[in-house]
Parts: sequence; structure tokens; C-alpha cells
Amino acid sequence: MLRLRLSIVCSVVSLSAGVALAEAPRGTYIEVDSTVADIRPIATPTSHGTGSHLLYINPCWGGETFSSGFNDSRTNRSSIISGSRSLPQYPYGEASYNQVVACVRDIMSPFNIIVVDESPGSTPHHEAVVCGHPNDIGMQNGVGGVAPFSCGVIENSITYTFPEVYGGYVQGICETIAQEAAHAWGLDHERLCSDPMTYMSPCGAKDYQNEYVSCGEYSNRNCQCGGATQNSFQHIMGVFGSTEPTPPQVAITEPLPNQAVQPGFVVRADIDDNDGLKEARLYVDGTLITTIQTSPFVFNAPGTMSDGDHEIEIRAVDNFDAEGSDKIYVIVGEPCGGDSDCDDGEACVDGRCVQGPDSCPGGLGCGCGNGSECASGICGNDGDSSICTEPCDPAASGCPGGFECRSAGDSGGVCWPGNGDDASGGCSIGLGGKNAPTGALLLLAGVFLGLVRRRRR
Repeated sequence: MLRLRLSIVCSVVSLSAGVALAEAPRGTYIEVDSTVADIRPIATPTSHGTGSHLLYINPCWGGETFSSGFNDSRTNRSSIISGSRSLPQYPYGEASYNQVVACVRDIMSPFNIIVVDESPGSTPHHEAVVCGHPNDIGMQNGVGGVAPFSCGVIENSITYTFPEVYGGYVQGICETIAQEAAHAWGLDHERLCSDPMTYMSPCGAKDYQNEYVSCGEYSNRNCQCGGATQNSFQHIMGVFGSTEPTPPQVAITEPLPNQAVQPGFVVRADIDDNDGLKEARLYVDGTLITTIQTSPFVFNAPGTMSDGDHEIEIRAVDNFDAEGSDKIYVIVGEPCGGDSDCDDGEACVDGRCVQGPDSCPGGLGCGCGNGSECASGICGNDGDSSICTEPCDPAASGCPGGFECRSAGDSGGVCWPGNGDDASGGCSIGLGGKNAPTGALLLLAGVFLGLVRRRRR
């Protein structure tokens, strides 16, 4: 059953210098239930919900028609109206409308609410209709706005603010939009003059206040959803979160950094986000390969990857559009058990064939000036000379004769001229990235080894 609650102020109230209305308009709400609305429970500030964060301020340019039905902003359906109702466009011009949008954005700025002035179409969104007169949807004179209300968040809600009632007063229109939108998010009227949820006036520009105050229109009463007080700021923070959301935490678990792989290898990632994940994307050498919307986050790399060093990145985007990422490097090469398994001019490093010391320029141990001159994409410098090198696993001692795998700590190691034994005793600070500048240093076995990776495009 729907219960209609209408409260109209009939006294003269000064809205601003030179502006007064014989009947000051106030917003109201109509209680609805799950038979006519998609309602989700109110979350807490630390575990806010994952619904839409878009708020569309709809001026009905050229006029717009709304029909009765299950509340859905994507189809212009609203349980508030009967039959089909056409509303004329916002009557005070584009400049005034832009001021209204700017005002609403300012009020919503503490929260992760994206206020837009273009229709999101079929994308889930909350919609604040700001056009016409209350008579246009069958309501009485003096109603400034109306919204569906429930003790929860009404997804894809449509609320109405009637600018013609305000005579073009931008601040009044703006604050009514803020009140009606918040009704659809589960907020009641309250007795705090500086908050848009109030019927009290005059008290200057309003913002959602971080205070627990009594509910009510003209006198204190219990709140519709329980308790004697409400806090509009904390309530909306609980629904939408802060304007600075926490990005997803991303960790690539397979393959390991600098692991030898074959084209088409599997990429796995652990992704965690409190705000609900929208999608995860695999990039290889900066190029988007594929996108996944749901876990498990398991990708396949392209089967056409060339031999050599490649950048693997997973980027995750949550429902607040915050982005987190993780990046590693892998080495593609033909499998081998030793140099004899590789073609002429190649050497076996950690079970893969690479361009070897007898294949200059570009091969392992060949001179270089930067990563682009090396088949591996990595040019190393120990202070005396610069040579092309290959990533390796220090635990495997998988470099060819005349080279040793020098440890780079958590980043693995690199093949460097030596006696062929693992020389992991030196301190290390990790490998330079693919885009590391010339001179990036790796401290290995008592020497400074600079590594410059080739930039891939």
C-alpha cells in the first residue's frame, strides 16, 4: 500500500534579498514498497553499497513524458504518477539550469555521487526531474517537489522538483533537488535549518550536516525508519561513500615476475575491493587484450607474442571508477633443456631459447647503448661496460656457460658474465622497470648494475 504524506508551508517566507513567496514550497515524499520499487538496505559508512552513483538532473528539454509503473529512471516509469504525464521543459533557460546543476554538485561534493547533465540512457542512475508544475503530475499547488520513499535506497529512482513553483529561484530549486534525491535514498525530513532535509527557514544556503538531529517538519517527531534522530551526512556517506574511494587491490599471482612463458600463457590475479568491482582488464605491453566482469580473474595472453621481454598488467576498476593495478614482466621463448636444443646463434636461459652471445648485435652479452638494441629489451651497465642481458631465476642457475645469474632480490636476477655459478651473495634492490630511465641502478654482488628496458609501444 502507498501512503501519501503532503506538508505545505502557507506562511510568507523570505528566501533571499528581494525574493518572497506567498506560499513557500516544500518537498514531500510518498512511501513505497518492493512491489513498485527496487529497494536495497542502507549500508554503513565503512561498507557502503554498490548501486549506481550517477545522479542525472533532467531539465526535460523539449518536454518529456513519464508513465506510471515500477520505478525505473531508465524507462521513465514512476509509481508517483497515474497514467501518462507530459512535463514542459525547465522554464528559465540553459544558464539558470547550469547554475542549478553547479549548486547540486556543490551540495553532493563530499560524496562519491556523480552529478550529470546528460541522460545516462539505459545505464543505471538516479534521476532528479526538474521541470514543470505539480499540477502536471496531478499534485496540488505549492508542492515544491516529491519523491518515492522507503527505509532503504530506491535504485533507479525518479524524483520531481517543480521549478515553476519557485519562480526561478536557483537556490530553492537546488536544495529541493537535494531533499527529494535524499528521500529516495531513505532520509526523512529533519529539524535542522542548515540542512536541505528541513522545512525550517530562512537560514541561508544549506548542506547535509554531520549532526544527529530530530526528524520532523514543524515539530520534533520520531523518524519514519526508527529512532528519534538522523544524520543526513553520515547516511549518504553510508550509501555512496566518500568522494575519494579506495582503489581495488590487485596482485598478479601467475606467472611469477620474470618467469619464462610460452605464447598463450595463463594470467591469474587476486583482486579485492570493498566498493564492488566493475571489471578487470589484461594489458600486454600497454595494449588492452581482454576484459572480465566477474571472478575468477583468469586471462589468456595472446598466442602470437614474440620472443623476448613483455610487460603484463592487470587493471581493475570498481563501482566508484577507482582503478588499481599490478604489473610484472615475463620472457617469451622456445622451450629448451640446454643450448643444444636451440637454433644456431641462440642460448638456453631458464628453459627458453634466447638470442645468444654469438649473435650480435642484440644477443646476450653483446654491447648496447639502450634497451631497444637488445633482443631481450634490457641493456645492463656495471660501470665499466654496457651489455644486453636476460632475466633469470637465481635459484635455477639457468644462464649459459660463461654467465652467472646474479640475484636481484624479489625481482629475480639477470645473466651477467661470470664463471657460470650463482653469485647471489651481494645485496640487491631489484630490477629496473621496462620504462626505467638510463642509469637506473641495480646493486649486485658488490657492483652497480644499471638496467634499461626497451620501451614497447
